Amino acid sequence: MTMRQRTSPVAATRIAGRILVAWKAGHELNLNEEFDQVTSISVQGLNSLELERMELLGGIVQTLRADAHPQQHRAAIRLLEHLAAGCEA
Repeated sequence: MTMRQRTSPVAATRIAGRILVAWKAGHELNLNEEFDQVTSISVQGLNSLELERMELLGGIVQTLRADAHPQQHRAAIRLLEHLAAGCEA
């Protein structure tokens, strides 16, 4: 059994940045490790903004892992860039 990691209020932004770097560099092993980290993080106790960021990040990861249309991948990368920049609405 693996322990689910707790996340800090800026974890989604940091993880998004690491995924983006791995994606752009074509480092598949690092990319898969970051994808796996997203699914292992506990969202219990997060504030609503960070919870939404983590949900968005999870959706991005699902799209990037899927055999999706290139346009869907481009849209997911754009969202990832936005999330990695730490932009707040």
